[in-house]
Amino acid sequence: MLSKDVHNRAISLQQLLARTSFGLIARIHASTKEQVADRVILAKKLVERACQITAGNKPLFKRIDFLIWANPDYEESDCGLTVNALKKEFGHKNSIPIIIHEVKEGDLYCHLLNTGIAAQNKAGIKYSFIISPEASSYLNQETVDAILNAAAEGALVIGVAIEELTLSILQGEVANTFAVWNNNVLIQVGGFNLLAWNAPSEKVTTNICAWDTEDGIVYYPRHGVEEVIPLALMTRVYGECIATIFPLGPGIKRYEVPTDPKLFNRHARKMTSKTARKTALLAPFGFDLSYIGAGVIKKYRNQV
Repeated sequence: MLSKDVHNRAISLQQLLARTSFGLIARIHASTKEQVADRVILAKKLVERACQITAGNKPLFKRIDFLIWANPDYEESDCGLTVNALKKEFGHKNSIPIIIHEVKEGDLYCHLLNTGIAAQNKAGIKYSFIISPEASSYLNQETVDAILNAAAEGALVIGVAIEELTLSILQGEVANTFAVWNNNVLIQVGGFNLLAWNAPSEKVTTNICAWDTEDGIVYYPRHGVEEVIPLALMTRVYGECIATIFPLGPGIKRYEVPTDPKLFNRHARKMTSKTARKTALLAPFGFDLSYIGAGVIKKYRNQV
């Protein structure tokens, strides 16, 4: 059992790299055939970035797992063309092994990511980087070096403060747009809890009502923000265990907002309702959203 005292969990960076494997997980799907080419481009950018990351003069990542959400119960899941498109792009020998999973059951948020975490944990990977392909510009050596230092200092989950979500991430509300999880610990607290799953029917979906300064009152299903329940439970079990990192290094870093009108509208509503959805998901566990702040390691507090 890991110590609840973050200082007792700390090891040297050299020890961390000698005894720890790291993997990368990315969710990707194209709901229509017109989206496939753009999704492959985003995946290629992420792989190119990942292959440049080193630790101790060796590639950091043991493997990359692409999770293609292809559950036929959901109209918005993959159109059936993305797997072959990715296999065509990455079918040759790569400097890092690339595993492509077509997942035909479960939802986009909890089940899909739990599938990736389970696969990497079974392969002996201790820390998994979960990164949205749209956020690949944040993946650079300087930011990863800061992440590795935080893990050596005893952090069990590390979040990179991407734009749009900077303030909430710095408060400990790590987002799987770019997050790094200790797989054993994540599994011990139940993984990404299915309370946050995306139900296939509106008949069993609870909507959250939120307000936007431009659009007024908006509604969004309660699903998603799958990070918030394990963050609160990890804080309860392990105390200070969360580190938050500002993006580092040169170059422009940005989340690539969808240009497709339907996808952009979904993205905008998702951003507007995040706090309301997090609050709703934590309520059955008896946690206020502010509780997650107690899990932020003192060194990483008050960065704003």
